[in-house]
Formats: sequence, C-alpha cells, structure tokens
Amino acid sequence: MALNSIVVGGAHVLVFINGILCGRCIGMTYSSQTTTKEARGCDFPMPFEIMPSMTSTSGTINILKTTGDGGALGLGLTVQQPDIGKAKYFSLLVLDRRSKTAIFKADYCMASAESWDIQPKGVITGSITFSAISWSSENSTVNGLTKNF
Repeated sequence: MALNSIVVGGAHVLVFINGILCGRCIGMTYSSQTTTKEARGCDFPMPFEIMPSMTSTSGTINILKTTGDGGALGLGLTVQQPDIGKAKYFSLLVLDRRSKTAIFKADYCMASAESWDIQPKGVITGSITFSAISWSSENSTVNGLTKNF
C-alpha cells in the first residue's frame, strides 16, 4: 500500500518567533549534528561500540528589512551590546500551514550573529544566525495556531 505524501513547498510554511508570525521571513536553514565517539578498551585494537556524545543545533533565519524594524533587536532576538549579559532565549516554530505540522520547533534558541546585505538595485535582506539547545519536528501536530508547544 502506497502512502499519499505531499511535498511541502516553501510558500506553504509559516515562521513564528516567540509565538508571533514573522511575515518578513524569506527563508531559513537549520542543521542538527550528533557527534559520535568510539568506546575502546585496553589492549583491544577495535572499538567496542560507537556512541553518541554531543549534539548541536544551529541555523539561519533570512528576513527582509523594513523601515524602523530594528533587525534582530526589533524582533526581540538580541539585546544592545552593553546589555549582552541580559540576552534571553527565543522560541522558533516553522509550521506547514496545510497540515498544521511542525517542521522545526525549538524553544531555547540564542542569536549569535546578524548580517545585512545592501544592494543598490535591490531590497535589503538580513540573516540571523542562531543556536538551539534542542529541537523537534513532525512529531508535534498543531490543532490550530493556539496550541502551546
């Protein structure tokens, strides 16, 4: 029996930052890495097993610049440089609006970089790089947009 799979298109994805729809988001990338480590014993040339050791999650949110938006600071993702010790986590949810399925969800994200691309004959676009403590994906289904994750 074949499954009826629907390919998710970028135009059908909504991005929420701290529970608020981010209409200026024009793209996003994320990656999750789990490093492994060999468990070795004394006087044995081969490892006994390969075990996971550390995980990390990072990504980039691409946004459009609008007048007076404040960039990452205006979105509440960063603080001004003198207050860097007061930076707070933000939540990020990428949702397929057709199936109400979470494509990517991370509750403890921290912005690490912000960059802007200014072209004389184009729009100003920005990139906000983030790291996250943990994340989840399609295993969380949303009943409407009001469900708290």
